[in-house]
Amino acid sequence: MLKAISIWSLPGAWCAAGELLATFRRVKALGFEGLELAFDPDGAIGLRSTAEEMRAVRRAADDAGLAITSLATGAFWRDHFAMDDAAARARARLLEHQSDEVYFPHVVRLMGLQDQLGGEPAQAAITAARRYYERMEAQLEGREFLAGPFTFADIAFYMAALFGERQGAPLTGDTPRLLDWRQRMTARPAVRAVVGPMAAWLHNAGRPVPAFMRGID
Repeated sequence: MLKAISIWSLPGAWCAAGELLATFRRVKALGFEGLELAFDPDGAIGLRSTAEEMRAVRRAADDAGLAITSLATGAFWRDHFAMDDAAARARARLLEHQSDEVYFPHVVRLMGLQDQLGGEPAQAAITAARRYYERMEAQLEGREFLAGPFTFADIAFYMAALFGERQGAPLTGDTPRLLDWRQRMTARPAVRAVVGPMAAWLHNAGRPVPAFMRGID
């Protein structure tokens, strides 16, 4: 199996054209065999990139002995077409960021403690996750979705909380608005198209499937 990493794991490297070869060599030196590159309108791989520049990227990767495994993009992250208000977009983006940087580290902590969920470190992570659920419960007062309309903030937290559910920090009846929000999210066709195959894979692999994911096709 190819051992690869995303260029987004290397802060600042993914949009600097002059640093690509050095980045490739750095990734190779770290023991990786492949790298996911990223498209950005103003980056090394962007709207103004020429065919020759792209061939140069390929040559640089080959020279470093590194496979280009895939191409990601965050080109549309700057905008949200359902929200014309820049301040509203900023609030949604803050919620998204908090989901990734405030909530999810507790879930990551639990991933390494699955055989010690009753221990103090795991219980501390679960308690912290529940405090975050309480914050989101308050955030949903008078709102259907976290930022008002459906936004990337909902997508980010839904997926993060899905992992929280699996790792020992489930939502409970203590946050009824959050449970209702998850039900609305799960009912969305685009969400079901992603979560359904995930649930099927978990089932086929003999792993527990959270109750809210069961029956999704």
